[in-house]
Amino acid sequence: MKRLLYILCVLLLILSLFSIPVFGAVSENEINKIAENHKFSNEFFEIYGPYTYLGHPYILIEYFPIGEEGMTTGPLVVDSKTGKVINDIETAKKIITAHAVAEINSPQLMNRLKNDSEYYAQQQSWMDTEVKTVEASSEVMKSEPKFAEIIEVNKKVRDMYQDLKENRDEALIFIREINAGNKSYENAKKYLELEEKHISKMEELVILRGEFRAQAVIYYDLGMTIGYNSNRYSWERGKEEYLLGIDMLTNAVKEDKKIEEEFLSALENYINFSTESMEMRLKEEAEIPGFGILIAVCAILAAGIITKRRKV
Repeated sequence: MKRLLYILCVLLLILSLFSIPVFGAVSENEINKIAENHKFSNEFFEIYGPYTYLGHPYILIEYFPIGEEGMTTGPLVVDSKTGKVINDIETAKKIITAHAVAEINSPQLMNRLKNDSEYYAQQQSWMDTEVKTVEASSEVMKSEPKFAEIIEVNKKVRDMYQDLKENRDEALIFIREINAGNKSYENAKKYLELEEKHISKMEELVILRGEFRAQAVIYYDLGMTIGYNSNRYSWERGKEEYLLGIDMLTNAVKEDKKIEEEFLSALENYINFSTESMEMRLKEEAEIPGFGILIAVCAILAAGIITKRRKV
C-alpha cells in the first residue's frame, strides 16, 4: 500500500509540474503557460475571452507568425475551468464564432445599426404618407379595379421598412449585450441570424420595390387618363420624377444588400478558416510527443500497479 501511495504522489507531482489545474478556474498566469506550451517556433499569441457556450467559460488563444501580424496560424480553445485544450471541433467552432462577433463589435458597428434603424423609420413614415395620399385619390380612380392593388403594394413596402427597422433594433440589443461583456455563443449566433434575416428582407424589399414601381406607373396613368385630365402635364412630369426617385432608392437597397452580403461572407470565411486552421494545428501537435502522452503513460502504469496489487 505504501508503494501505491508513493506512485500516486509521484503522478500528482508530475501533473503539477505541467501546470494542469485539477480544481477551480484557470488563472491568467496558467493560461499564459498553456499558450506558451502549445506555441510553435517563430510564433506569438494573443489571448481572448472569456467566451461562453451554454454558460461554460472558454478562452481563445490565437497564434500568429512573427513578422506577419495580419495572418493567423490557427487558434486553440481552452476550457477556462480545467485548462484543457478543446479537441471537439463543434464546440471550438462555437467559441471561434463568439470571438469573431466580439472582434467586429465596435462603436462603428453600433452606429451603423442605429443609423439603419433611423433610416428605415424615416422610409416607413414616408411610405405611410404615400399610402394616405393614394387613399385620398379621386373617387373616379378608386372605382378602378387596379386601385386596390396599388394600395396593397404601398402598404407592403411600408410594412417591410418597419420589419427592417425592428431587425436592426434587435441586432443592436445583442451587440450591446456583447459589448457589455456577455460574450456568449448564443448572443453571437442570434446576431448572425439577424444579419442573415436582414439580407433576406432586403432581397424581398428589392422585389417589392419593383412591384411598387409598376403600380406607380399604373397609378399615374390612371391620374392622366381618368383622374385629373385638366392637369395632365403636371401628372406626366410628376410620374417621371417619382419613378426616378423609386429607381434611386431601389439601387441604394441593392448596394446596401451587396455590402451586407460581403460583410457577412467575410465573417463566415474567417470563422471557417480559423476552425480549419485549428484542426490542422491540433493534428500537428498530436504528431509531436508532449506532456499529454506522458500523463497517459503514467496513468496506464498506475492502473497496472493497482490491478497487480489487487491480484496479489
